[in-house]
Amino acid sequence: MFKRSKEVTFGIFAIIAIVLIVYGLNFMAGSQLFGSPLILYAKYANVEGLNTGNPILINGLRVGRVAELDLDFSAGIVTAKLEFSKKLDIPKESQAMIISTDLLGAKGIKIWVPDSLPPSTEFYQTQDFIQGTVEAGIFAEASDLVTTKGAQILLEIGRLTVQLNEIVALTKAQLNDKSNQNTIKATLENIRTSSDNLTSITYEVDSIAQEIAKIANGAVAIVQNVEGNNDNIDQIIENVKMTTDSLVTASQEVKFLMTDAARAVGRVESMVSKLDSTGGTLGLLLNDTQLYDSLAATTNEINALLREVKANPQRFVDDVKLYIFESKKKEEK
Repeated sequence: MFKRSKEVTFGIFAIIAIVLIVYGLNFMAGSQLFGSPLILYAKYANVEGLNTGNPILINGLRVGRVAELDLDFSAGIVTAKLEFSKKLDIPKESQAMIISTDLLGAKGIKIWVPDSLPPSTEFYQTQDFIQGTVEAGIFAEASDLVTTKGAQILLEIGRLTVQLNEIVALTKAQLNDKSNQNTIKATLENIRTSSDNLTSITYEVDSIAQEIAKIANGAVAIVQNVEGNNDNIDQIIENVKMTTDSLVTASQEVKFLMTDAARAVGRVESMVSKLDSTGGTLGLLLNDTQLYDSLAATTNEINALLREVKANPQRFVDDVKLYIFESKKKEEK
């Protein structure tokens, strides 16, 4: 009995493990454990190598997987079951387009949504059919182009071939013409000379550029030197400012001196004007000749008196004695 219980227990655990493995594989493949919240169906005439488990993408983000592919051989239609990992509001104007997800040719389904939708847009509900389309490849587009415009392309190629033949024939005739050979040779020589000139000009431009670079480096050095001597420059500016202030002060003092000098000149002019007039004593002395004449006459009389004294001194001595005697006599009385 105990042995049979162990077998039953082992069987139960084995069944549980198998169920977990199955569900785990389905989960790793992208299916929902408890059912998809949104399932849509799309029909294709050719699935282009699409397989179950391939991703469903919206704006490059994986939102689900291809769950099943069912072929209706008689109708030539493949129906794909699309399981989404969450409920999405997909407008009914959208398309389920089969695309290549990488360069190796792996396929997937891109939900293409129009850029502009009306406000009253309806959304797909689970179990609805969405329009299935296939992305056009390079070869398909080339095939369509050949099919639709093949004749026109061939006509254009024929016209181009005729024009190319005419150009080749004209060029050949020009090259074979002896009169043009020298011209072509001269043209090629001019082209070579022009190329040499361009090379020389390029060299000169390069030299000028080097000189400009040297000048720029010198300018940078000057700027750095100026930046390094900012303190000295500030001191020089301060000294210049102090000198300017001193000059302004000296200018004010010179202005005052000029004012005093102007006043003095005015006073001198006033004195000169007074001397030139006869209103004052000095003016009368300078301008009135009567005083000069009186002084000259007095001087002449004094000179005559001195000559008389020198000539007859006894006479004047007697007069002085007589004067002194009479003066004493009056004092004694």
